[in-house]
Amino acid sequence: MSTNRFRHLLQRVIALLVTLSMLLPPELALAAPPANAPSAPTAQSAARGLVIGEVYHDATSLPLAFSSVTCAPASGAPLSAAVAT
Repeated sequence: MSTNRFRHLLQRVIALLVTLSMLLPPELALAAPPANAPSAPTAQSAARGLVIGEVYHDATSLPLAFSSVTCAPASGAPLSAAVAT
């Protein structure tokens, strides 16, 4: 890619970003996550429910086939029913 073409492309990208930043309200454009945002889900009271999800490889972000997930309480107490899938 020639230098002039690269500069032109860079100028267009910068112009697009500046235009988008003008369209966003200031509180969204400059917003940071709240200081008290939880880093992990919090424990809930006992209830019946259904858990559905997918498992992805941490390094490659690709789905993992034939994955197995087991739900266990934080206390380590045995569960009354099998929950491994």
